[in-house]
Amino acid sequence: MQKIQDFFEKNDLTWDIVGSICTDGAPAMMGVRSGFTALVKQKAPHVITTHCVLHRHALAAKTLPESLKIVLQKVVEAVNFIRARSLNHRLFKAFCDEMGSEHSNT
Repeated sequence: MQKIQDFFEKNDLTWDIVGSICTDGAPAMMGVRSGFTALVKQKAPHVITTHCVLHRHALAAKTLPESLKIVLQKVVEAVNFIRARSLNHRLFKAFCDEMGSEHSNT
């Protein structure tokens, strides 16, 4: 935490610019008293903390029935295929825009 505080001070930044933090859910990150998110929330109580979507997928897959696990795996494969290739990503973004999707793919 001290290195991040030093970075903020060195670059004349305030904690007001931090909107959210995404972590892997490790105890060192999520600890209620001394975890990274707890320390950041002491500096910036407005910060929203989230759990990384990939780690959520791994946790969810452990308890899903086999039929749903297969569906989730296919969705992950499709997302990875789109995100891994620039052309696919641009085409998918254009498709979402054309269809008037309420969510953005950035």
